[in-house]
Amino acid sequence: MNPIALGTWAFASQIYGDVPAQDAHDTVRYALDHGVTTFDTAPLYGSKTEDGISERILADALGDALDRVTIS
Repeated sequence: MNPIALGTWAFASQIYGDVPAQDAHDTVRYALDHGVTTFDTAPLYGSKTEDGISERILADALGDALDRVTIS
């Protein structure tokens, strides 16, 4: 089986419009519930004025699952 990763750039970039934090959390939890164990993020995933937004959203959404996933 090949691993599937979820990218988190859109959580904070607003290129595709605003993604409410709850929607991002729901997406991460859904991914976890369906076998996704690799998540992609980077410090620069943020807005024009703030970096690291997606990282913070991902950490909050993962909660106690943080030790069961790979973050790249």
